[in-house]
Amino acid sequence: MDYLTRGLGKMSELPDSHFHPMCKAIKLTHLIFADDLMLFCKGDVASINRMMEVLNHFSAVSRLLANIDKFNIFLARMDEECKQEILNCIGFSLGSLPIRYLGLPFSSKKWSKVECHALVEKITKRVCNGYSKLLSYAGRIQIINVVLFSIYNFWGAVFILPQSVVKSIDRICRDYLWGNSIGHKKVSLVAIKKDVLWVKWVNEVYMKSNHNIWEHQPPQDCSWYWKKLNALKEIMAQWYTRGVYQLTTSGLYYVSSSYIVLKGNITTLREPEVIWNAVMLPRQRVITWLAFQDKLMTKERPMRLNIPINEDINCIVCDCGEPETHQHLFVDCSWTQNIRVALLNWSGITIPSYVSRSLQWIKNRHWRQFRKEVAAAIIGAIIYYSWQARNWKHFRKTNVNNASIEIQIKKELRERISMLAGSRRARNCPILVQRICS
Repeated sequence: MDYLTRGLGKMSELPDSHFHPMCKAIKLTHLIFADDLMLFCKGDVASINRMMEVLNHFSAVSRLLANIDKFNIFLARMDEECKQEILNCIGFSLGSLPIRYLGLPFSSKKWSKVECHALVEKITKRVCNGYSKLLSYAGRIQIINVVLFSIYNFWGAVFILPQSVVKSIDRICRDYLWGNSIGHKKVSLVAIKKDVLWVKWVNEVYMKSNHNIWEHQPPQDCSWYWKKLNALKEIMAQWYTRGVYQLTTSGLYYVSSSYIVLKGNITTLREPEVIWNAVMLPRQRVITWLAFQDKLMTKERPMRLNIPINEDINCIVCDCGEPETHQHLFVDCSWTQNIRVALLNWSGITIPSYVSRSLQWIKNRHWRQFRKEVAAAIIGAIIYYSWQARNWKHFRKTNVNNASIEIQIKKELRERISMLAGSRRARNCPILVQRICS
């Protein structure tokens, strides 16, 4: 095909060969998709004859012959006499838009809602067959994620679909998963699954003597989740006064209102956006997130959870005799401090010596966002490799050289920042980017 490309390129330089009006600026003569070929030229006899000469020469050299039955020529803004003259010269059949290629219809006009009916109909057929209706909720979610969204993404990657079509597809998927007024009413999953073993067990074993859930008392030998559900029942009873739901002004029951009350007041953390950034490596984000919440299983944590341990709880990385806590392992440990001091001097960033407070301190600084992300990435790398060194010493009995870890962290930060150097955030911190990447 390189030979054909060179031939078409030489052809375009001839004085009697002209580009297609829409392709003249970029000097486009053809497109090749696998074994399919599209040729473009001006709609005059001279240009088409030149293109046919190149095709015939290529066929003679390569012994590859075009299938005339599959060849179509598309002509626009030409009179019938000129069209007929061109068709008589080349022997191709006249094509008309839209055409279908790779399962997609190609048209020269913007898609309308009517033309997108094929996509909606294709998705509807997938969910209306008998097999799809027999699937469980897990199976239906799988069909939606794997099949239906794949069809939609395949079309959406090529065409700008009308908003009404997007909403129609979303409604089809939603109705297929949860049901609608035509297929079946939207009722609770427990009510739908009357034949589920758990529902039968509750009605025939736990509530056999009294089917009123509000008056039911859970037996002592019932499962823990049934006790939990009955405990929630006592809380829910306080939401009603004389049979009227009190959590909404209208008196109508809403699951969202009940959920908010049951969830209670949860403090929203401000630091996660500092941890989950593009500069820090994904594996380091996870370990840093766990360390930030004091959830890594250091030797001191089982004691706080009243879990008996039969080993020494002192730090094994530096052998200083101090208990292995989050603060010691990731900040106070001499092995970690050497790396920390070297990296902070190298980057020119000052960060306080605390695990949780350091991220909060970074968040509250009046820095550029990219500088905050780099500072958090340094903290994350220190925490990750300190935890790795601890695990290698504990499980593999291998000492990790902190000098090699320092080199590894600098290399990862250079590669990560170099990859993001063209972003707007990085361009706002040119001195920091130059200092690290130089």
